[in-house]
Amino acid sequence: MRRLLGLLCLLGCTPVRPTIRSEPFDFGGVRATVRAFPGGAICDAEPRFLIDEVASVNGLLSRFVSTTPSSADAEWSDASMALVEDALERLPTLVQLHQRNLDALTRCDFAREGAWPPLIARGKALLEGTRALLAAAPEHLQAVREARALAEWRRERLVQQQSARRACPLRPGSPIIFFAWRDAGRTTWSFCDGAEVVREGDGAPRLGSPALEVNRRRPPPEAAYFKAVGRYPADAIAAPPGDERAQSAR
Repeated sequence: MRRLLGLLCLLGCTPVRPTIRSEPFDFGGVRATVRAFPGGAICDAEPRFLIDEVASVNGLLSRFVSTTPSSADAEWSDASMALVEDALERLPTLVQLHQRNLDALTRCDFAREGAWPPLIARGKALLEGTRALLAAAPEHLQAVREARALAEWRRERLVQQQSARRACPLRPGSPIIFFAWRDAGRTTWSFCDGAEVVREGDGAPRLGSPALEVNRRRPPPEAAYFKAVGRYPADAIAAPPGDERAQSAR
């Protein structure tokens, strides 16, 4: 009886550790389970369950690192852009928690042998790769958006140029500019008779393409084309998004 009473007293006096529940974390089609352990409580967790949780977070980060474009010049799909935007909002919290748990695991006796050391090392490497991608993501996303906007502008510019050409007279007697645009530092003025005047940066205009002979009529002198370019309004020159000259001309 005394032994039973002593055991009951011992059980009653032993503090009960609070249960730390694991929480699911879904990202990019991968589910991980994580727990926020206070202090050194992670060393009191059941290693069999804990190793699965750590591996699940590693798997999620591995998927993110392996599928995320590493530069702005890489191929970005709409899905990859959306995933990285979501990662910027949600992954920092997971990265911080996983780093804290991995650091705490190095102080646990059970984590010094077996599959634990390579699992922890793998996790830390994935954290480093994830942080690098997240740090570069805002710049990469901005560059991709600008590249897409430029490509769309170029497509629209070709359509506008073809449409403007239809307004040209059949037999232009003098140099008539039907369309002008600026792209990649070069300004081009297109004339109804087939001639083109180009200017690189702030350099002097030059005749890029000569006029086509129409009904064996000789084209006007080069000076006439340069004069037409000088009279052409700067704000009528088509320019890509973000072009500083176009903004100042307005």
